[in-house]
Amino acid sequence: MHTPSRNFGFVGYFVFLLLVSAGLVAALFSMGCNCTPPSTGSATTTTHTDTPPKNGVGLEEINHRASYQPGDKVEVKLMGFWTPEDGTGTLRWWPPDGATAVAFPPDRQPEPGGPPFYFRDLTSEQAKAGIAVSYNAPPPPIIDGKPWRSFTDHLHVLGKTSHACGMEHDYTQKTTQTSDAETPVRPASASTATEATFWDVERSVEFDTELTPTSCQDLVAQLKSAYAFTALRLPLADEIAPGQSYELPIVQTAAHTPRLFLISSWFQKAMAQEIRPDATTWANYHLPAAPGARWVALGVKPDADVDCTGFTSLPDFTLVSLVSLDLSSRPAACAGCEIAMAVCYKSAPAAQGLAAAAQPALAAADGFTCLNPGALPLIETNAWLLEPFTVMQTLKPGDPVQLHYWIENRGDAEITFSLAYSATLASPTWVIHPGLAADPWQPDMAQTIGGEVHVPAHDAAHLHIFGQTPADATVGQYHFFLQAASAAVTPPAWRGSTLLVVTADGSLPAAASPAAAVAVGGVAAPVPVSAGQAITYFLTVTNTGAFSLTNLALTDTLPAHTTYLACAGGDSCAANGATVAWNLANLGTGQSRSFTLAAQIDAGLPDGTQIANTAYRVTTGQGVAADGPAIVTVLGRQRKLFLPLILRQ
Repeated sequence: MHTPSRNFGFVGYFVFLLLVSAGLVAALFSMGCNCTPPSTGSATTTTHTDTPPKNGVGLEEINHRASYQPGDKVEVKLMGFWTPEDGTGTLRWWPPDGATAVAFPPDRQPEPGGPPFYFRDLTSEQAKAGIAVSYNAPPPPIIDGKPWRSFTDHLHVLGKTSHACGMEHDYTQKTTQTSDAETPVRPASASTATEATFWDVERSVEFDTELTPTSCQDLVAQLKSAYAFTALRLPLADEIAPGQSYELPIVQTAAHTPRLFLISSWFQKAMAQEIRPDATTWANYHLPAAPGARWVALGVKPDADVDCTGFTSLPDFTLVSLVSLDLSSRPAACAGCEIAMAVCYKSAPAAQGLAAAAQPALAAADGFTCLNPGALPLIETNAWLLEPFTVMQTLKPGDPVQLHYWIENRGDAEITFSLAYSATLASPTWVIHPGLAADPWQPDMAQTIGGEVHVPAHDAAHLHIFGQTPADATVGQYHFFLQAASAAVTPPAWRGSTLLVVTADGSLPAAASPAAAVAVGGVAAPVPVSAGQAITYFLTVTNTGAFSLTNLALTDTLPAHTTYLACAGGDSCAANGATVAWNLANLGTGQSRSFTLAAQIDAGLPDGTQIANTAYRVTTGQGVAADGPAIVTVLGRQRKLFLPLILRQ
């Protein structure tokens, strides 16, 4: 398999590992495989049909409203669908980040802890009847200086053939930011399809980099942390009515759970991957939207048990990624659909992000750098394949470009393919050389390939592509595309791509070392507010680091001209004089919790008086702490603006 052309060293390889392992599960949606644990070596290409799925998952808004304000009560029914003969099952529910006053029916309590909350040992009748839960709407997170427009529930069925489910609720005051909330998605329900075609994707990538117990543990820590995730922009189907939920097409069963395997010689470790709701929300805000599609973020489970001790250094290793999609609701089971993908990691503080002006570019925000391997088609074939061995290359202005592709003919007759290439990187020329007869992995610089290539039966053609990075190339992300086509085979055309990343020195922004971190911020409501009224502060604590936090303590000193009324949130809260304190036992990576403080504003204050909440702070048992930015409210009567109606005579 292809390895990077530059010698980055293990730490420098990290981002590349994310790209080709956690990310390029999608790179070869055309290379689906069976579901047995992989071994080092080649992968086969196939899709397969499973038995009809009889299970599903759904969310239903009980007290549906067109929009909500922070603190409004939201009532949702959690539902699962499976046949009685499948026995009992478990529902796992994530309320929206920052939701407060979460309540459950007296006869259907989750197990202690959470979020997420687990409802175990449900019969099919209980799951179908649903569990009515409620919570108070969280304050909108402030992203890029603007309040986000919606909040989302997430629901999974565990131990059943099912997809995850999500449902978004809108805030009253919308911003001009658009999101996938406006894209058509299909309602969640038990499947009625007679069969489901799963796109099974397995990809093995070998590295000749030394694997040591220390570097192994560092890699695993990064993959498990909130510092790294892969986002797939997956197609959904049909329109939904307000208050309906939608299913995500990532299959999660005992046989199809998304997994990442680390393999070297006899050392083999499997890491289960999960859908990350917080990263999914981030991706749908920052990454490019598309009609009828939604970004879904995957990452290695933080509790994945991977012990890298007990072996001596190994000379090389392989990363294998495995994921399954059920796209049977799409026309032709989505054959030929293209899946966009982003591999996002948190950059070291001193690292420079990629220039947004380069095309196609993905967002770099909140300390994350996102790499975009390109749109990847879903292709079902046993006749032939086109594979880019060079899935990514980092360059600096003026560098030569050298890429390696191959076309494999699995049929019994020779096939002639026409070739066409394009690139968003403006190289002066692109030249394709065949492989040497004696060693096709090396280019034959004395020969060139023009517009077509002949591939003998049960053989392969190696294509070595050379170009040049312009000396004035702008720092950013680019793509090289190669298409092979022949009317004699199915599919008649196939396009592969390589990500070309241009940086000032030819290396990617360094990945930040996993560390504990926390942040706190807040908003006030209502706005505007007058003297003598009550004001409520919604404070949100977020675990922005790579490890779970414990023993969190939030304190807030009452602003001048206010008197304490009440507090809520966390595991406990109380006022001691002018100081209000909350306690929270733990907070997982990427998770947020909301805390509220209600105070009475003194009567008689003139309009224009500033009420400034400037002294709130969170501390943790891990020794990290954060102060919140000032929340300033200016007193004043609410004014209404009336515009005249002008009629043309």
